[in-house]
Amino acid sequence: MNKILWMNHQLNQIIWGWAGVLALTVTALWLLFRLRHLLVFHPFRLAADLLDSMKGRQGKQRRRLLYTALAGTLGTGSIAGAASALALGGPGSLFWIMISGVLGMGLKYAETTLACAYQRPDGKGGWIGGAMILLGEKKKQVFLSVCFCLCCLFAALGVGCMAPAGAIISAVRGFSLSPSFTAGTVALLLWLSLSGKGKRIQAINSFLVPLACICYVSACLVILSVYHERLAGVISAVFSSALDPAAFIGGTGGFVVSRAMHYGFTRGIFSHEAGMGSSPLAYASKQCDEPVLLGFIGIIEVFFDTFVITTISALVLLCFFSDGVFFTSDGTMLMQECFTSFFGAPGSFLFAWMIFLFAFPTMLGWYYYASRCLDYLFEGTAVKGAYRLLFVGVLYFSSMLKTDAVWEISDTLNGCMLLCNLYVLWLFQKECVRLSKEYLQRRAKQR
Repeated sequence: MNKILWMNHQLNQIIWGWAGVLALTVTALWLLFRLRHLLVFHPFRLAADLLDSMKGRQGKQRRRLLYTALAGTLGTGSIAGAASALALGGPGSLFWIMISGVLGMGLKYAETTLACAYQRPDGKGGWIGGAMILLGEKKKQVFLSVCFCLCCLFAALGVGCMAPAGAIISAVRGFSLSPSFTAGTVALLLWLSLSGKGKRIQAINSFLVPLACICYVSACLVILSVYHERLAGVISAVFSSALDPAAFIGGTGGFVVSRAMHYGFTRGIFSHEAGMGSSPLAYASKQCDEPVLLGFIGIIEVFFDTFVITTISALVLLCFFSDGVFFTSDGTMLMQECFTSFFGAPGSFLFAWMIFLFAFPTMLGWYYYASRCLDYLFEGTAVKGAYRLLFVGVLYFSSMLKTDAVWEISDTLNGCMLLCNLYVLWLFQKECVRLSKEYLQRRAKQR
């Protein structure tokens, strides 16, 4: 096992080295430049159109799609991931998480719009769209479409299963519950939920995700209101450690900035998943009449995840550990310590419950993504049943791994999926620009 983890660490350093970060940054900046007419000059018009579209029966369907996508992004990445980034990369990681969020908005818009514009019936009464359709059926690059699906299936086991399961196990460890018992209980609940297929998954997420967000944001705002005097110093530390010119001149400072950037980008991607092509699989699962509006919902998804949940989590942690000394790199344990110290014994239970409310929908959301790839690769249901067993089995197996190992494996799987999807975005950049311009022209005529 140690050799496998060492090999994964080396691969992770290659994928998320300077070349990987540069590829992500260049792609995001280029798309933002190409789509500037819509995303930069007309965001308020797009927001108004989106609000109108969220009304009625069609709007209810779009809200469910948003909740399913948020289920895959919120939770362990936004809370435990942010805390882990700060513990490993320092306060400057928060700055790079936010930069990752800004870049991610353009990526999420492009991949969601393209997935919905080129969706097709799946032959089972539903719809399917995503990078595999774009590669395999539009560009006839079947090998790469299969590679993307395989990357998604394996990534779902990491970011969508092991990481949230590990967060739940860490959160309830203080209640004298063994990891194997916790993992077994969650696995049973997951199996029962997955037996209802897509409709049950969307129904559960539509209830749990808003509830979890309201409870968590309210609790964090209470903590920040008490520590409000420390906020100015925390914000100063974030920017100084991320942008200090002296830090770029080699030595220890340069290493600190490198770590902050590395963990800021990796945990940022882990949180909002922009550029991975995962959440577009959910958006394209229903017939779409206006892909651009679904793309804008994707932007809202990234904004809420990065600049609300993740940023609030990081500020709470930095205000509580104002000396910058963290006793562990386990993000779940760090955040739980904040809640326990502030709210007392009930705080530990409150945080464990909220972690479950976030992490369980994450597992459901990622299984849904994987199921779309399975529908593309296979016609029968036997393979999907086998994958469901594997998914639940991996959840139980995660109780035997250390938290750092789970995060390392998840980062590597995320990176593989990201590289495949970035290639898709470069191939279809012209189509994305055309769809955006056509939308603006239609709206101008209607006015």
